[in-house]
Amino acid sequence: MAPVGVVGTGARGLRVSVAAKVPTAVISCDWEPAAPGEGIVAGVGPDDSSAAAVEFAAEEALSRGECLELISAWGLPPAISKPAEAMGGGLSPVGAEYERDLAERTEALRAKYPTLNVTGSSVEGPSPAKVLLDRARDHRMLVLGTHGRSALGRLLLGSVGSGALAGLAAPTVIVPRG
Repeated sequence: MAPVGVVGTGARGLRVSVAAKVPTAVISCDWEPAAPGEGIVAGVGPDDSSAAAVEFAAEEALSRGECLELISAWGLPPAISKPAEAMGGGLSPVGAEYERDLAERTEALRAKYPTLNVTGSSVEGPSPAKVLLDRARDHRMLVLGTHGRSALGRLLLGSVGSGALAGLAAPTVIVPRG
């Protein structure tokens, strides 16, 4: 069971990272620095909230001589997506739009940083946070952007960042919107 402070107000790492005006690393207390993994995963959102995070991740990957994997995670919980599919409102057009946007971002990074090994994947899943956590496992770090919402905003709107920080799979850097 989680401590009252975590349940009532959110994990300390989440509270600090949302309030910070600079990139903030959140690292699990059981992380082993002897085996940090390789490569950097950056979450790419459908708006401009991840632009600064992607730039941070690209520069970090270049400085370490490692690859960068951009992940655009999207989807709906099964309780919503199955009825949408049954009514003929499938999610294929949404996925195609995410793929196009990710391809443009990946190509822009390749043009700006010719020596950067960067790939991109658009992944459908019922939880974008879970998709990112699964991809970040065995990588050096996960980099995410944030809207910088308040605790009340996260409670009302939800957040991929808060979900990722709740289940840390790798050291995670939260980069505020530029």
